[in-house]
Amino acid sequence: MSCGKKYKSLSTSQLLDQSLKLSLEGKWENAEDMASCVLEREPENISALIIEGLAMDADNKREFAVGCLEKAVKNSPDSFIANHTLGRLFVAQKKYEQALPFLKKAYELKPSDMNTVILLAESMNKLKMSGASSYYALALRNPRFKNDPAPWNQLGLIFAGTNAKKRALDFFIKAYKADQENHLVVLNLAVFLDKYMNNASKAKPFYERYLRLTDKNPALSEKRAEIKTRLKEITRS
Repeated sequence: MSCGKKYKSLSTSQLLDQSLKLSLEGKWENAEDMASCVLEREPENISALIIEGLAMDADNKREFAVGCLEKAVKNSPDSFIANHTLGRLFVAQKKYEQALPFLKKAYELKPSDMNTVILLAESMNKLKMSGASSYYALALRNPRFKNDPAPWNQLGLIFAGTNAKKRALDFFIKAYKADQENHLVVLNLAVFLDKYMNNASKAKPFYERYLRLTDKNPALSEKRAEIKTRLKEITRS
């Protein structure tokens, strides 16, 4: 996009400041215009490449967005924000294998960033890599996730497929305690108790709770019918 006349009188630093401000306000079109002006002057400007990439992502121009971020990483391989953002874009596109090297680099540059940790855990989990659990566990040490069921639930799912069934159950219970209104968390706990721990009687109240929580959700009618059938089987046994 060509730089408009109204922006040409602004200095590069002014353009970047305004572009960043507009992006934070969600005014991506104007933010992209200003970033483009900077790139006309300085094609390798990292900040402008990142803002332009984010703006294109917001406009669902994912391939162009990735191109901007790849260029940013190439020009500044030790930029945390460039690596993190490129990794995040790949995760959003479900390209987990491509996301990993950039997320790992971002984590190396800023290990305290919990958003990177969660993205790493998610990517490794999707790729069925053993290290996923360690990143989820790392996230759970952060107070931000104390009452978030998602990391606990993911740890439960990871350990459900191992011999550490009691550990998996502990994670599912912690997820449930964090959010007893989350129907997916409730269902995972019920299924684990029923199918993995062979304890249908303990699973029964959680199946029933799932049905109550999803009573007005027609999109889950098929799953609800399946659970009702299972409850009848448990009652008869």
